[in-house]
Amino acid sequence: MLIVLMLVVCVLAFSPRAPSLDIDNADKWQHLLAFFCLGSCAVLSQAPGWRSLVAAGLGMLAFGVFIEAVQMHLPARSAEWLDVAADSAGIALGLLAAATARHLWPAPLPSF
Repeated sequence: MLIVLMLVVCVLAFSPRAPSLDIDNADKWQHLLAFFCLGSCAVLSQAPGWRSLVAAGLGMLAFGVFIEAVQMHLPARSAEWLDVAADSAGIALGLLAAATARHLWPAPLPSF
């Protein structure tokens, strides 16, 4: 699931025309939401523990910086540090949500 989400984010981030909502700062909200999903999925895809939490957060932050670095070289896109800040906020919220969910429901889900 994490890899699929990362691919979807790449397609959206690298496409010539970014999807947009009709609200103020829609781009930043989209970054926050995308990285909330990525951050929580990254945590839940690893074993529980602080090291996994930190690794997931740093990995997703590196992914966000990678996206902005690629966008610097795309003619129809631009890179912004505020996007990385929105990514970071989404990651932090996603890590918090996933860690809280793990704490409240520690039993693993059955695999199919």
